[in-house]
Amino acid sequence: SSPRACEWVLAGFLAVSLAVTAFALAQKLIPGLHLAGVFSFNQTSQFARLQAPLGYWNALSLFISMGVPSSLAVIVGRRWRDRVRLGALVALSMMLVAIGFTYSRGGLVALALGIGAMFLYIDTRYVSAPFTLLFGSIFEVDMGTTRAMVLIGTGCLAVLAVLYRPLLY
Repeated sequence: SSPRACEWVLAGFLAVSLAVTAFALAQKLIPGLHLAGVFSFNQTSQFARLQAPLGYWNALSLFISMGVPSSLAVIVGRRWRDRVRLGALVALSMMLVAIGFTYSRGGLVALALGIGAMFLYIDTRYVSAPFTLLFGSIFEVDMGTTRAMVLIGTGCLAVLAVLYRPLLY
């Protein structure tokens, strides 16, 4: 257990998400490039959305959205060299462009939640019970808030059950 183990995990996940982002953006930048049986960047012929290498645009957007907080952590981290921080800034811009080209609303929500959770982790002065519940820490929420959330969730499910109808195409 190295004291820099978290930094290595952060850098490794940033590298993997950057590789996925670069492959995804290559579909728009160089779609004619392919190597038979190995890879093909001509994946946007059926849909204009970015979807490869994961095969589904929401999955791609969610995966890239998970890499954005790690790139932000490298950019603002004082422990990293300036060249690494500049590379993380370039990676961040590529990730944001790729998320935009997936046209995924779920990816945008995941991006907002990931950045919000990162900022709440960095600065805890503004953390309140609703934010704590939203971002997953249930140990600091009182019983009244938990009951209210269960009632609201049950009410939403009841409304959805009433409004449900099968979709016919």
